Amino acid sequence: MMKELFGFLKEMLNRLFSSRLFALSIIFFLLFSVLTLHLFRLQILHGNDYLQEYQKNTKQDLVIPGTRGNIYDKDGKLLAYNELQYNITIAETGSFSGTSAGINKRNLMLKKLAEIIEKYQYPVKSQFKVQKQEDGSFVFTTTSDQDKQRLIANVFRKTPEKLSEKEANSTAEQCFLQAKKLYNFTKLQDENGKPITLSDETALDMIGIIYTLRLTSYQRYMSTTIVDNVSRECMAEILESKYDLPGVDIENVSVRKYNYAPYLSHIVGYTGQVQESQLADLQKQDSSYAVNDVVGVWGLEKSEDLVLKGKKGYKEMYLNNVGSIMEVISEEKPGAGNDIYTTISANDQISIYHLLEQELAGILASKITEQNELDQSALKQSQLMIPVKDAYYQLINNNVLNKEHFTAEDAGDAEKQIGALFQENKEAVLSQVEAVLMQDSGGELSALPQEMQGYMVYIYDYLLGKEGGIVNPEDSRFKSSQALASWKSDSISLHDFIKKGIEEGWIDTTKLNLSEEYSDSAQIYQLFVNKIMSFLREDSGFEKLLYKYAIANQKIRGNLLLMALFEQNVLPQDAASYDALARGDSHFAYTFLIDKIRKLQLTPAQFALDPCNGSVVVTDVKTGKVRALVSYPGFDNNR
Repeated sequence: MMKELFGFLKEMLNRLFSSRLFALSIIFFLLFSVLTLHLFRLQILHGNDYLQEYQKNTKQDLVIPGTRGNIYDKDGKLLAYNELQYNITIAETGSFSGTSAGINKRNLMLKKLAEIIEKYQYPVKSQFKVQKQEDGSFVFTTTSDQDKQRLIANVFRKTPEKLSEKEANSTAEQCFLQAKKLYNFTKLQDENGKPITLSDETALDMIGIIYTLRLTSYQRYMSTTIVDNVSRECMAEILESKYDLPGVDIENVSVRKYNYAPYLSHIVGYTGQVQESQLADLQKQDSSYAVNDVVGVWGLEKSEDLVLKGKKGYKEMYLNNVGSIMEVISEEKPGAGNDIYTTISANDQISIYHLLEQELAGILASKITEQNELDQSALKQSQLMIPVKDAYYQLINNNVLNKEHFTAEDAGDAEKQIGALFQENKEAVLSQVEAVLMQDSGGELSALPQEMQGYMVYIYDYLLGKEGGIVNPEDSRFKSSQALASWKSDSISLHDFIKKGIEEGWIDTTKLNLSEEYSDSAQIYQLFVNKIMSFLREDSGFEKLLYKYAIANQKIRGNLLLMALFEQNVLPQDAASYDALARGDSHFAYTFLIDKIRKLQLTPAQFALDPCNGSVVVTDVKTGKVRALVSYPGFDNNR
C-alpha cells in the first residue's frame, strides 16, 4: 500500500517538475515576492519620508491681495472705489523643460497667447520698456537712465557694472533684437520643424510676457498679470485654450474706478503697477510690497497708500503638477484697507471748476485776434494777443480734430478737402526740403525762409533725438566741434553740418546698415538724406509741423477746419453754420470760433493756448478746512 502511494507521489512530482507551468509559476512567484518587498519598503519603511518629500515639492504659498479702501468727499459721496474685472495671468508651472524642444514648445505657447491678445487689441503689461513706433523705429518707454541700464543688463544677462561700453549704449532696437536672441525666438519652429518668422509686434508682446514673468524669479505657480480688463469674449477664448496655454489663467480682481473726473483727479490721483525702480523704497515702509502690487502713483492714492492698501491674505496648499489645488492646508483671509474721508465738497469742486473754465474762456476769446501778423515785441506778457491762425492750428496740434480721419472712406467733404490740400502741400514741401539738403553751396541757416528754417531745425532734433539716434549729444567730439558752434549761431547749413559730422566721426554711420564699404562721404551723405526723407514721410510730428505752416500760409483755411468739427461730431450739428462756413468768409469763421469758445462748446483746455490753466482754493472760514481745491484743466484718472 505504502509502496503504491510513494509511487503515485513520485509520478506526480515528476509530472509537476517536468511541466512548463511549474517553471512559470516559480518565475511569477519570485517577481511577486520582489514587488511585495518593494511595496513594503515604499509603504512601510520609507512611506513617511516619500510623502514629506512629495509634499515639499508641491506645497505652495499663494498671496491674495487685499481690497483697497474707498475715498469719499465730506458729504459721503464716493470718489474712488473698486470694481470687478477679468485679467489674464501667467505663472511658471514647470510644464516646459530646459531642452531645445522644451524651449521651443514654450515659445509656441507664448506665440499663441500673444496672438489671442493681439486679436482683441489689448496691450501687454510689460516691464520690457521698449516700444515700436508707427514709423517702424524702436524707442525706450522710460526716461530713467537707471531703468534703461537695468533693462540692458537683464537682456545681456550681466550686472550693469559688467556691461561693455557698446552694450551699455545699446539702442532700443538692439535691446529688442538681443531679447529675441536671448529667449530663442529667432529659432522658433512649428510642430513640423519649419522655421516661424515673427512680426515685431508679436515678438514684442512675447518678450514683454516672458521678461515680466522673469522678474518674479520664475517662482513656480506665482501668477503675473499680463493683460488688464479683458472682455468676456477674450476670457472665453483663453479658458477654451487652457490646454494649449499651461500656466495661463483668468483672474477676477477688483480695479480702481473714479467718480467726478476730471474735477477731482488731481486730488484723488490714481494707482498703477509698482515700478521695479521704486520697489526697494516701498519695502522700507512696508515689507509686504511685492513686484506685482498695485500702488498709489499720484494724489491721495499715493500719499495715503499705506492707509488705503488692504492687508494681504495667504493660502498654503498642495498643488498637482499642472497647478490645480489638491488640498488647502491653511488660509488667512485678506483684509480691506481703510476708507478715507476728505474735507473736499464734490459739489463745490464741480461748480467752481465750471466757473473757472468760463472765466478762462472769456479771457481767451478776448485775446484771439483776426490779425495774423503782429509785432508784439514791445508788449508785456499780459498784453500779448493770439493770432487766429494759432487757434486754428491747435485744433490739429492738440488733437481736437482727428487728422487721420481726413483720408478715411467715410470722411466728410471738408475733411476730404483738407486731406487733399495737405497731401499736395506735403509733397511740395518734401521736394523743397530734399533740394535744400542736397545743395552743396554751403550757406547759413539764417538765410533760409522762416518756414524752411523750421523744417531744418526739426531734422536736427531728429538726428539728436531718440528716434534718429544718429548723433550722440554726449559725444565729446560733437561737443567740441566747430560745426555745433556754427549751428547754434545759425551760421552753417544743415548740409554742411552733417558733412562735418561724417568727416569728424560723430555722425553714426552704422544707422545706415551699409552692405559694403563706402569711402566717399558724398555717397554716405546721400544715404543719410534718403534716411531723413523716409523718416519725414512717415513721422506724425512732422505732419503737424506741415499743418502749422499750411494753416499760417492759408493753404488750409480755418473755414475748412471748423467745418470738420461738425463732420467729426466735435460740435453738435448745425446746418446753417456749416453752410455759412462753406462760403469761405474768413471773418465769419473768426466770429464763429469766438462764439463757440464763449459758449464753452470749444474749451480752453482743447486749445491749450495761454491762458488755458488756473486754480482756485476755497476754505471754510469757520474751520479753516479746504472745501475745494480746483485745478483747470483736469484729466481723466480712469484711463
